[in-house]
Amino acid sequence: MDRKQFIEAVEAKCPEYLESYIPKAVDMLEGIIQYERWDIANVIQFIPKWLVYQADRSKDCLSEGKLTPHALLTSDYLAELLKPTIKVIRKTCFGSEDPPFDRLEEAKRWFHSDMLSMNKKKLREDTERELERYLWTKVTKHADKLSKETGLSPLSLIYYILADIKPLSIPYEIRMPGAGYCKGRRKCWYVAIRVNTELSFEDLTEIYNIVKETLGVKRGKRLNQRHLEIYTMVQEQGGAPKGRGTVAFWKLLQEQWNKRHNNGDEYTTWKGIKRAYELIYERLSSQYQTKEVKEDEAGRNSTEVRC
Repeated sequence: MDRKQFIEAVEAKCPEYLESYIPKAVDMLEGIIQYERWDIANVIQFIPKWLVYQADRSKDCLSEGKLTPHALLTSDYLAELLKPTIKVIRKTCFGSEDPPFDRLEEAKRWFHSDMLSMNKKKLREDTERELERYLWTKVTKHADKLSKETGLSPLSLIYYILADIKPLSIPYEIRMPGAGYCKGRRKCWYVAIRVNTELSFEDLTEIYNIVKETLGVKRGKRLNQRHLEIYTMVQEQGGAPKGRGTVAFWKLLQEQWNKRHNNGDEYTTWKGIKRAYELIYERLSSQYQTKEVKEDEAGRNSTEVRC
């Protein structure tokens, strides 16, 4: 059985309202499922988990770890540990340990119903709606409390209570909540990394690369001792000149550098060390200066005469 045949087999048994999600679900499970032996029912059960996860996914999420057998196993294990508690919540709220809804869509309609968001004055005019609001509030409070104890999101727990959809944990999430939070000459970032399961070395490497790119750092080498020495030499001379005296400044710096590095690491022209410093400054500037500062510097530089 190949991928196409497998999808057709899943479609034959899948509820109609979930059919459009089957190809994406199979893509996510690629490398985990084996088309010859994988239980089709497991794929069908996975789709609502994935839909709840997507609905609950942070809007500022930059990246998430690839779904793995480890993530699926730990998610299912945690859900089984919580099952007795979930049944008690259902019994308390709905009078039965069984989920009150059979399908995700039914649970969504109930949880997001317009009547549940009506103002309290209106609700008091209708006893049935008052009861619905009361149950909605109880379910939400139980989910919030259980979320604090387990680290699972309240929304994923709500759908576990309402429709027996077990929470799905992706290995990690990387988020950037909002823009840079520092003002003035320095730009700062806040990146949040949430780890849900054990990570592999490949996961950690990918997180490292994603965070670097998010912070505006290219996948290249870090600034090193050579960069530090050039930058420090320039600052010791009062900083890079703008305008008259530019050539004399860089010739002096070239001479000083070559005296320190007379082992084949010399600069043959003053333009070489000048360009080396400019690259260092550009790299630092791209990371740590705000747009306003860059525009201000560009405006000043455009009026200067270089020799």
